[in-house]
Amino acid sequence: MAHPDKMPLVLQDHSNPVRPRNICIRPLPQGPQEWAPPMDKGIQLSDNAMEQYVGVYGRGRPVTIEHQNGKLMARIARLPFFELMATSENELLGIRVDSRFTIDRDAKGKIKGMTWFHSGTSVYCAKTR
Repeated sequence: MAHPDKMPLVLQDHSNPVRPRNICIRPLPQGPQEWAPPMDKGIQLSDNAMEQYVGVYGRGRPVTIEHQNGKLMARIARLPFFELMATSENELLGIRVDSRFTIDRDAKGKIKGMTWFHSGTSVYCAKTR
């Protein structure tokens, strides 16, 4: 028996108190999906260049960027680290993670913060450390 293309969403509480929040519903893309940006879109950064991105950005759910074994790695709050790929000196993409970071620099080129784009939203995160 066929079912409609779109059906209502129902949240069950299983007799436990539940307070759903921050629920985002969006249609899934059709067809096969790439899990990572094409690697040929990236640029190679020197170890010294990578060091400029290292730090903690934002408060609450901070973004931590580290330079590990020749790669830039990011972590959101306490989630596991994931690899980043630079597409320019001012844009970093998450590999296998829906995140893009656009770097904000001052007049001297020093990083002040970044805008984090994920799941259709964006958040500005000032560099705190």
